[in-house]
Amino acid sequence: MDKLEISAVNVIICLSLLLPIVIVFVSCEVSLYCLQRPRNYFEEAKKLDKKIENLREEEKTSQTKKSATVAEISV
Repeated sequence: MDKLEISAVNVIICLSLLLPIVIVFVSCEVSLYCLQRPRNYFEEAKKLDKKIENLREEEKTSQTKKSATVAEISV
């Protein structure tokens, strides 16, 4: 093997050894970023409650429209 092939093999070995370290570092950074973000669960719950209320109101209005059309058809 000439020097170029040996150096290419050495580069591949170094990169394969560094890959797990990089993966662990990136995962730690991501987890720390997620833990540092302030979470306001109360506000999130309020938003979800509003969405649920809106969906219920839409369902009620669609049911009243259906019953109104059924009443018109029966008349």
